[in-house]
Amino acid sequence: MMDEEEDRRLEQLVQLHRAARERMDGLDDAAKWQFIGDQFEQGNIVYGVWLDATKPRGIDYVVLKSAERLESHRPDLIWATVVPCESRERAIRIRTMFLQP
Repeated sequence: MMDEEEDRRLEQLVQLHRAARERMDGLDDAAKWQFIGDQFEQGNIVYGVWLDATKPRGIDYVVLKSAERLESHRPDLIWATVVPCESRERAIRIRTMFLQP
């Protein structure tokens, strides 16, 4: 059973995923990659999110970039962004591409 905090997180991710997909609709490949790069730059925490009917709220996710490096974990200082992905494997490939040293 899901706790209240996890349910709120999933609802936020559903909303962010929907908004990101709408912004990506109609973009060519170069513009999509630019959008993904912008998501990594703008978010302290970046989630890769994909549709999965077997999961709560119909999505699954993986953290692509985390806020561990923040000096403070105050919620008002954490900005989460979402990169829509087709699968967990695709999300991990994207994470590798954008977080290379």
